[in-house]
Amino acid sequence: MRTDRTPDPDRTVARLQGERALEGEYLGTATRFERLADAVEDCAMFLLDGTGRVRTWNTGAERTTGYASGEAVGEHVSVLYREEDVRSGVPDHELREAAAEGHISEEGWRVREDGSAFRADVTITALRDEGKLVGYTTVMRDRTRRRREQELLEQQEHLEDLVATISHDLRNPISVAQGHAELAAETGDLDRLESTTRALERATELLDYLAKLAEEGSRTTELEPVGLPEAAEAAWRGVETDGATLEVAGSTTLVADRQRLRQLLENLFGNSVEHGSTRNRPSPDDSAERGGSDVTVRVGPLETERERGFFVADDGPGIPEAERTEVFEMGYTTDPEGTGFGLAICERIADAHGWFLDVTDAAGGGARLEVSDVETG
Repeated sequence: MRTDRTPDPDRTVARLQGERALEGEYLGTATRFERLADAVEDCAMFLLDGTGRVRTWNTGAERTTGYASGEAVGEHVSVLYREEDVRSGVPDHELREAAAEGHISEEGWRVREDGSAFRADVTITALRDEGKLVGYTTVMRDRTRRRREQELLEQQEHLEDLVATISHDLRNPISVAQGHAELAAETGDLDRLESTTRALERATELLDYLAKLAEEGSRTTELEPVGLPEAAEAAWRGVETDGATLEVAGSTTLVADRQRLRQLLENLFGNSVEHGSTRNRPSPDDSAERGGSDVTVRVGPLETERERGFFVADDGPGIPEAERTEVFEMGYTTDPEGTGFGLAICERIADAHGWFLDVTDAAGGGARLEVSDVETG
């Protein structure tokens, strides 16, 4: 006679059959998941059973964590967590949350086989069969590696910009040196060689400074008080001015990287001289019409009380409003002989200081480049 406590053979058989079917379904899911995950190498993808133990382990998981498949399979997922997180119950809490919510996505600390910690983007998804929890899928990406890849990409872009900057900025002192050397040869005026020497010294100075930037990145390195008139006069000497006139107003002192401020001014002056007038050379170029020898370039502090900074203006035709965003793009030019680097370099130097560079109309016509948000001393 069977009592209430005696197991019902039929129910026991049904339960065992159900568990075996469930296990078979889980193993089938694991096999399909493993095949899919093995094709992925750039992130960790692995399957956990209902207790949180590793059942599958793809190539991406080996690369990300350093654990070989034979080392990881069978281990509890907590082996990937920091000791303090394991003590506080983070692994089990995340599995319970995934089971309750269906899945969770988070950024957190994980630990490699060698003990080093890294930040990871992790998504844990609960697997259910007819409502019963059978395991979890985990997808994990190493943010440290992605960040490093992004840094390398940014460094490559920085070096490409640096090469463009070097080739562009060396044109001014080399042109000045060449012009004075030719005049010295033609006229016998050896005093011209002094200007040639200064221009070549400026070229050497630029090369040294740009090499330093290549080592240290694009940030400003040596902020100090710099007088705007002093910086403007020094920059003007480094530009092929072609008979243009410089007018400097005020005595503003800026807090800036002296070398990079001079680069910015040289490029702004070069842009004004080249594009400031249409009277002599009416062919199109980067941002406006080509300039002439009668252009006047004015430098001075911003007049408003709310904005601190300075401006560089010329008396030419100005920059069309439709082009005022594009002119700051690296390589933008409408002239086959133009480089399109000058104003783009200026914007990068302004950004490195935390300044804002904008273009507008000068009073009475012409282009006016304004540099604002500048700390003054």
